[in-house]
Amino acid sequence: MALKVAYKVIAGRKFDKLRRQPMIIFISAGLEPELLKNHDMLQKSRNRYFDTRVKLFSFHTVDSEWSISKNPFNYSDAIFEHGKVIWVNMTNKECLPLKSLMAIFGGGEMSKVDEIKFRTVGSGYLSSRAVLLVSKQIYVDDSFVGFVGVEADLAELVAPVVFYSSGDTTSYAFLFSLDGLVVAHPHFLSLPTIRAVSMHISMVEKHFPFSEWKQSFKTRNHGQILQLAKTADGNRTETDIIYYWKAVQGTPYILVISSKERVSVERSNRPEFSDVLTRSLAYHRLDLHLSKDFDLCLHGKMLASTDRVGLYLAPRSFKEPMKRFLVTESKRTAQGFWAFVSDVTRLITNPGLQLNIRREICALREMASEWQRLAKEGQYPYSVLRRYLATPSGVFLSYPAVLMNQHFDPVQREWFQRAARHPSKVVITGPVVDPSGFGHIVSLSHTVYEGKAAAMHHIGDPVVAVLGLDVSLTFLFKMLYNHLTVCREIGIDCFLFDDRGYIVAHNNVHPFGDVIRRQEGLHITHREPFIASEILQNSEFVRKVVCLRFSDRTVQRMYIFNTSFEDVMKNSDGCLKYQIAVVPQTNVFLAIVNRSCHKQSAFCPCSVTDRRCLNCYRSEATECECPCECPIDSLQCPKIDGKPTELPICPAAVKDTLLASPDMQFFDVNTPLLQCKEINCADFKTQA
Repeated sequence: MALKVAYKVIAGRKFDKLRRQPMIIFISAGLEPELLKNHDMLQKSRNRYFDTRVKLFSFHTVDSEWSISKNPFNYSDAIFEHGKVIWVNMTNKECLPLKSLMAIFGGGEMSKVDEIKFRTVGSGYLSSRAVLLVSKQIYVDDSFVGFVGVEADLAELVAPVVFYSSGDTTSYAFLFSLDGLVVAHPHFLSLPTIRAVSMHISMVEKHFPFSEWKQSFKTRNHGQILQLAKTADGNRTETDIIYYWKAVQGTPYILVISSKERVSVERSNRPEFSDVLTRSLAYHRLDLHLSKDFDLCLHGKMLASTDRVGLYLAPRSFKEPMKRFLVTESKRTAQGFWAFVSDVTRLITNPGLQLNIRREICALREMASEWQRLAKEGQYPYSVLRRYLATPSGVFLSYPAVLMNQHFDPVQREWFQRAARHPSKVVITGPVVDPSGFGHIVSLSHTVYEGKAAAMHHIGDPVVAVLGLDVSLTFLFKMLYNHLTVCREIGIDCFLFDDRGYIVAHNNVHPFGDVIRRQEGLHITHREPFIASEILQNSEFVRKVVCLRFSDRTVQRMYIFNTSFEDVMKNSDGCLKYQIAVVPQTNVFLAIVNRSCHKQSAFCPCSVTDRRCLNCYRSEATECECPCECPIDSLQCPKIDGKPTELPICPAAVKDTLLASPDMQFFDVNTPLLQCKEINCADFKTQA
């Protein structure tokens, strides 16, 4: 059937027989009866539509090259022309070179094309990584002699685009072709590896007017596009977005920078600080012993120092980000970075950092003395495990100073992303298992705005940094019991959940139970299905959302709770009583449940093996189900919730924290390191 349709399509088009010849490549399972059937059908049907030559190549999974080249056709009475066989070895990445294809399919003259061809593919001839192929036909005296081309690593080319930052969280860059296909976009963020995608820009950038500007992209070199847009979560007011675009010279690609229309004070005009950074900061490579001015210790499982605030520079802080993924940082390289950052003479050459990095470090270093003071004099010295601050450019400060993994990107962490989406609020994320060994922890983060003299900040102002700290999960339980006496009563449960419905703290759930180790965390639909089923009926309080997540090619089903909801959500009838309210200036909700009488039951469907939705082709807005996902290919089914272009975009999937391994050649194995802060359990006899 497929071959007949292909024949009809070709027969309906006009071809110059001397210059172009149509070609059909049909690949079957390689079974001998199927090969015979296909061959007979080809032989009988080809002359029915037009006069052309048909070459049939067979590939068998067991027999040798000689047997597959002759045996399948010995049983057929049909007369056919002898063809050529390509022996495909699946273990050989170069099994199908261009030269072999030209030898088979290159018969006859080819139309002369002088333009350079660009194409992104999932893997190259010499590499398993996604590459950009640039090729051109070569002619000698109007005779075609072959191709010349270049194969470039796609991830290395697009890394500056994916990691672009103007110093705030509202700007980003993306790259697409004149055909509208996406080449690079932060929604596909997966470096150091990247895959070639065949996704139209209209699916990724909902407000980008590609169709209206398509002709301008082909005829002009640059331009600006102003669009009125609204965020998908509906929690922020409408914002004007401006797209600055520029054609990449000599290529069919367009580079675009998306930004808010209102631009903050030009950062390049701000003066640099001249104080010595080494008095308060230390480069995170503590294992290299770049300085002898501070002592080392262990913060859980991590190499650390409480004498300094640690400075780490993410790959996006560098002009060539991919080098940070591919080349291990040596002691000499680390010394070069630290020498440039701490240089007060401004005579040391920039070793490859972005231009604004040193200025950001100098502006943020004032946090060091305050963090050290709070660690000694703060109200909760043992509950606050670490403090940190990150900028959109990838500058990361932490106390105590710890050794970081070279691939760590703070901008991709959930505490950073969600704080940027909820400016001016204290954002609580977690709980997660701390990789350094402190058990279950939660993160509290808050946005930092650029300083303004005698002016109040607005929620729409650019965010220049995110400040955060990690606390133990038991710390939140302690806060609930200390400040809400009703939570201590028998039959009363209190719990906190965030704006997506994930439970942050619950006084009736053991933090180390199996349920909290679900891949997506503990959700209100897991622990409180009756309450979840009821509150879903109020669309002003919670909405069930279906969105696209391109980073892992899934369709996500999730819940969005309204953090601006001013009333108390409660039920008036039934045995189980509950009250839910927003904790002011945060992204979390407090729920108080009275279970003094018989429990009422409810059920929210959940997969017990993975995050796959039980039914990917049906979803009701008021039907309770656990947060789940479906393959993005399921959008091809007409029963899915809306067309793909109508679905909002989900944030990229959050990556797990990576632990760093110290370089042991610089350590004295005979001198073991002690914990930075020794805890004596006898001091906590009266505390829960």
